[in-house]
Amino acid sequence: MLAVFGALVAGAVVLMRQAAAPAWPPQDWAMAVCDVGQGDALLLHTGPSSAIAVDTGPEPAREDACLRRFAITNLPLVILTHFHEDHIGGLTGLLPGRKVGAIETTIIDDPPAGARRVHEEAAAAGVPVRRVQPFERNSLGRVSWHALWPDPDGLPSVVGTPSDRDTGEERMSGGEGSGPNNSSIVLAVKITAAVAGAGNPLTVLLTGDIETPVQQLLLAGSHRDELRASVLKVPHHGSSNQAPDFVGVVAPSVSVISVGRGNPYGHPTVRTLRLMGSGGARVYRTDLDGDVVIGQAAADPSRAADPNMISVRAQHGDGTPGDQAGGRDSQQPGIPPTRRHAHHRPTSD
Repeated sequence: MLAVFGALVAGAVVLMRQAAAPAWPPQDWAMAVCDVGQGDALLLHTGPSSAIAVDTGPEPAREDACLRRFAITNLPLVILTHFHEDHIGGLTGLLPGRKVGAIETTIIDDPPAGARRVHEEAAAAGVPVRRVQPFERNSLGRVSWHALWPDPDGLPSVVGTPSDRDTGEERMSGGEGSGPNNSSIVLAVKITAAVAGAGNPLTVLLTGDIETPVQQLLLAGSHRDELRASVLKVPHHGSSNQAPDFVGVVAPSVSVISVGRGNPYGHPTVRTLRLMGSGGARVYRTDLDGDVVIGQAAADPSRAADPNMISVRAQHGDGTPGDQAGGRDSQQPGIPPTRRHAHHRPTSD
């Protein structure tokens, strides 16, 4: 009888844990970084069933699944930071069955095959395509942004002239060409609370795949102060091509790396993991943590001056403290990393 009773209690505990498991995704999100493999796919919440999509990852099925998970049926704007496959390949998974207002792209059609494909797919869906305006300021719903890059005056110094750039279609699939990477749209984003007084604005820096030369230009530019943000979308999937001072100026409390498990590029590098967490930020990566969802900055009167007090939850991970950012790369191959429950970022950080 004791054995039977023990089994019943154990079964009840399991059921209680299952019942208590939080639904995914959480409802109170402001920004989501979807796990779409080796690529970028982000959502900025503009309202019920509505979001701005920033890039679409490499695969239509995974982009469609991301939008379905977050119940997004209305996309007033889709921003494609540049024309590499790992940022535009999922567009045909986004367009069907959803209301899409417009697609905004960078100002250089490189790689040409990628740019041509975006225009063809948008035309087939009846969606207008426009180029980002230099330093444009815009807003949709609760989301506002300032485009810090590309700057037409500085762009030739980091991407070359049209005659210098390789126009071969092989550039489409590699995803490593510095020219297209450095033409990425960079946005300083602010997301206000869905309900007045429910939280402070969330500040985010979206960086596409910019590399060291553009990071240095932004640090030297007149908009340097606007680089500071609570959340940093780490440039170029955590490649080693990072300016050390860049993350120091951004000073994020959360760094998110959108990256695919087992990718052939070695992303993210241990050096970059440590760099991105060097200021005490927690570092999340989609290959280990799955979708990463960021909520509003907390409306805590005692912490009103602290815009970095934000909620972060991951699908099946909880990030890594900055001083241990390289730790999860040091595990033996084939042994999955230890998991803990997803969390709210501790207020003591």
